[in-house]
Amino acid sequence: MKRLTLFTKIFLVFLITISPLYILSVYFNSFGREQVRQEMRTALMGNIELYISNIESSIAWIINSSAQFVNNDDTHIIGNHDTLPTDLETINQVRRIQHILAGTSGIFEYMAEVYVLFPHSGMKITQRNLLPMTPLDVLQAGDPSFFTGFPFIHCLHSGGTYINFSSQYHLAHYRQPLVEEVRWIVVTQIDTARIKSDTLAFFNENIAFVGGVNGLSINADATGEILAYRHSAALDSTFLLFGSESEMFNILSFFSWHILILTAVMVGLFALFVLATHRVILPIHRAAIDKLHEQEMTIKDTELKMLQYQINPHFLYNTFFTMYQMLQASQYDGLKQIMFHMGRYFSFITKSEDFIPLADEMQFCIDYMEIQTLRFSNRITAEIEPLPDEIKNLRLPRLSLQPLLENCFKHGLANKEENGMVRLRYYINETTVKIHIEDNGDELTNDALELINQALSAQKQASALGLRNVHKRLQSRFGAQYGITAKRSELGGLLVEVELPKCINY
Repeated sequence: MKRLTLFTKIFLVFLITISPLYILSVYFNSFGREQVRQEMRTALMGNIELYISNIESSIAWIINSSAQFVNNDDTHIIGNHDTLPTDLETINQVRRIQHILAGTSGIFEYMAEVYVLFPHSGMKITQRNLLPMTPLDVLQAGDPSFFTGFPFIHCLHSGGTYINFSSQYHLAHYRQPLVEEVRWIVVTQIDTARIKSDTLAFFNENIAFVGGVNGLSINADATGEILAYRHSAALDSTFLLFGSESEMFNILSFFSWHILILTAVMVGLFALFVLATHRVILPIHRAAIDKLHEQEMTIKDTELKMLQYQINPHFLYNTFFTMYQMLQASQYDGLKQIMFHMGRYFSFITKSEDFIPLADEMQFCIDYMEIQTLRFSNRITAEIEPLPDEIKNLRLPRLSLQPLLENCFKHGLANKEENGMVRLRYYINETTVKIHIEDNGDELTNDALELINQALSAQKQASALGLRNVHKRLQSRFGAQYGITAKRSELGGLLVEVELPKCINY
């Protein structure tokens, strides 16, 4: 009886100890599942924003390229002829227009065809030929809807999508009386099939652009479960992404399996406890403690790996797009530089060392800054003080400084159109090393600075997560007296001060 009473007491201690752990595990599992879900959706919306912005930029370039004919003297002169003269001056005018068309065609990936129609003379100028207008051209030129909509025109005769400018647009633009007959039409056909195929390849899901009367419409009759959408005022269209939400978030099934496994383990432990004697309780308890410690170490290691391998999709996309533009413009020297620094950037990211010399961290920061300054050569400059020899071997956690530089570009200088600056300097005394990273952004308010300081002091954790993460890692490594402080820079933006102990091979 006494033995049973003792067993009962031990069982109650076991139950009281395990039950809260199980409940907390279920709670944190559900919380983690929702957090991952939100992060995946945020990443999806970020990809959509980037892709639609790219299409908007391409369409804007096409519009600007076509609009140059509005004030072109050759276009107006030829458009005023009822029949096209064959004199040398007219031939030169045609060649100049063809030269502009040739310089435009093929540059923009979503431009299928561009030419100029002259309804009065019945002629059509392409980049290589002077041709009579085809029956379809005559039909289109006689339809006012073919040259009055903006930005997009959906032609019922050909089924194509166009961006067109005409003499009527020119007269309306300069507030001149309109004439009955159109004199010239600059016709630019949009390659909607290319936009659709590129978009399908990028998202690997069914898509649609549902536009207004003069908006971009592609696959507008598509149906299905809408995963996400984004309206574009520039395209007068709403982008829809279709697909199965259950398939998209299939990775979250890991959390469900985790709960099932955890429940099975708990039931197994309970069964073993009932069947075993108190002699095996202590080894089980020790194993549980070891397992809990291993889980904690795994969580800490996972947090570091997440930061180590975190790559901003905006940074990657914009850098590769810059490389593409350099290649298109034959800027091979700049392309070599940016590829060299990108190679070292990825080499650093993929290394597994947890603590590295300050010299290596600074080299990684310089590679990052070189890439950014090449991208924003006309907007942002960087002033990086050379690293003093006496602190080159100071060891610190990986990725302690680069996130702070990235913060300058993402927040401080995101809307800086010109004269942006990032500055990095060192201040060394007998016991400490202080590294100042600052910018001259215009958008740092006193309230925003206060939120950053609250986040660093753990009073408020919903903002400045990147800075707070670096701050916690530095304090965990060197002590609570070290880490990050934030203040207003004399340049006008944010100044982040990183304080480290002056100790070699720490």
